[in-house]
Amino acid sequence: PRSIIFDPKDNPRVDYGNLEELKSSIRESGVRDPLKIKNTPEGVKLVHGYRRMTSVLSLIDEGFDVARVPCMTVARGYNDEEALFDHIICNTGKPLTCMEEANIYTQLINAGYTQAEIAKRIGKTQCAVSNILSLLKLTKKVQTLINDGIVSASLARELMKDNNDDANVVESILISKNEQNDGKVKKITAKSLPSSKSKFYKVQNVFAKFVERVPEDKIEKFTALQNAFNAETDDALIDELMKIL
Repeated sequence: PRSIIFDPKDNPRVDYGNLEELKSSIRESGVRDPLKIKNTPEGVKLVHGYRRMTSVLSLIDEGFDVARVPCMTVARGYNDEEALFDHIICNTGKPLTCMEEANIYTQLINAGYTQAEIAKRIGKTQCAVSNILSLLKLTKKVQTLINDGIVSASLARELMKDNNDDANVVESILISKNEQNDGKVKKITAKSLPSSKSKFYKVQNVFAKFVERVPEDKIEKFTALQNAFNAETDDALIDELMKIL
């Protein structure tokens, strides 16, 4: 296995998940699904099967002997775009996150594919591909919440629609709600968010737009004021405002 050229940077997957279950399976039964490899002037290079390969190398480092792994050589002419499609079509392990899919679609579009061509190749509708790509409009913080399973992609898209595609407003709403959970990992749902007609929602919306105009020497006071409106009761809000004054 160590003779296979293996560079994790070539893998569009960012989140490998918990590998312990996969390692346990390999320890008991070996690698069952062949890795995809290709011959290059530098040697044999891994194309598909990064989680399996990572698990195998981890087991070897732990002292477990993995003498060989099954491999399948790709056809001549197999290129980077084919590899990207395989990451979606041939993925039999941990499902890709929405953001990982979005990044793969972007690479394919940059290579000259249209959304319609991608959809046809992977067996999805063009609308589904478009919805995934729309997530790239979100801020990095919100994308992280989606990757971590705290916010669903559909909820993030709905919030973008409700807020005229203003990614900063969506971030303000979701980050504020996440902070109210006191660091506990708790999924944010539509029901847990304030109504778009509520005063809280409107205040957060204004704060998100106003922050860009706040002078640097006023940021600390502005942040305290913004956090004050996270108070659950009117009395608590008044107490927080009094502290600022």
